[in-house]
Amino acid sequence: MDRVRQKISLDGEWDFAYTMQDPAEELPKGLSYEMTMPVPAYWDDYIDRLGYTVFGGRDYKINPEYLPHLAYPAGIQRPPDTSLPFLSGCGWYKKRIAVPESWHGRVVVLSIGSVTMESWLWVNGKKVGHHDGHLTEFSYEIQEYLRYGAENELVIAVSNLRTDRLGCSIRGYKGKSAGITRSVQLLVSGREAIRDCYVREISQEELQWEIALSGPGEFCLEWSVEEEAGEVLHGTECFQGQNHVWRTQATGV
Repeated sequence: MDRVRQKISLDGEWDFAYTMQDPAEELPKGLSYEMTMPVPAYWDDYIDRLGYTVFGGRDYKINPEYLPHLAYPAGIQRPPDTSLPFLSGCGWYKKRIAVPESWHGRVVVLSIGSVTMESWLWVNGKKVGHHDGHLTEFSYEIQEYLRYGAENELVIAVSNLRTDRLGCSIRGYKGKSAGITRSVQLLVSGREAIRDCYVREISQEELQWEIALSGPGEFCLEWSVEEEAGEVLHGTECFQGQNHVWRTQATGV
C-alpha cells in the first residue's frame, strides 16, 4: 500500500447554474452556467452575482418562510423562527479537471466537506451518488468514472428544498441558506486505500479494530497506538477481503 496519499484542493471558483427544482436521475440537458460561485461559500453571500444572469431577473425562488415584518411578542406559544430571504432551489456546480494517465489503476476519491442540505454528483455525465445531510463530510470513489490522460467534468448539485429535516443549525436565521460550505478535494491513493477505520475499547485489556479498504483482496496493515510520550502498542494484521475486524490487547493504553 502506498504510504503517501496525494491531496488536491478543488476550492475556488466553480461554474454555477440554478434551477427551482431538484434533479432527477439524469443530468439535465441545456443547463446554462451563467455565473461562477466560490467553494466553499453560501450562495446568499454572493447574491449580487445574480444580477448578471437571466434567472436572476426572472426564474428563482426565495425562502417561502421569510417573514419580513415579524413582531414580538408574537402572542402565540410557539412563535415562528426568524429568517432571511435566502435563495431556495438547486444550485449546480461544474468544474473541469485534467486527470493524468499515471492515475490509472489508483484509487481516486472526491471528498466534499459539507453541503446544505443535500447533493448529487455526476462525473462525465454519469451519476455517481446522492448524499442527504447538512453537517457531515462525505466522499465518493470515482476512479471508474474517469477518463485518464484527458479532461474530466465534475457536476455537483446542491439543494435546500427538503422540508422533512430538523436540526438547530438549519432553523432560524440563515438556517437553510445553501451552498457547498466546506472544502472539496481529490484524494489520490495507490491501488489500495483505507475507506473507513474505527477503533473501540472492548474492555480495559482489549481493543477492537474495524476497517474497510479499497483495492485487491489481500492486505497486510501495520498499526500502532501512540500517546504523547511515544508509541504504546504496534503490530501487523494480514487478511483477505476488503472488510475486516480484529482485536488486540490494550495493556498500557
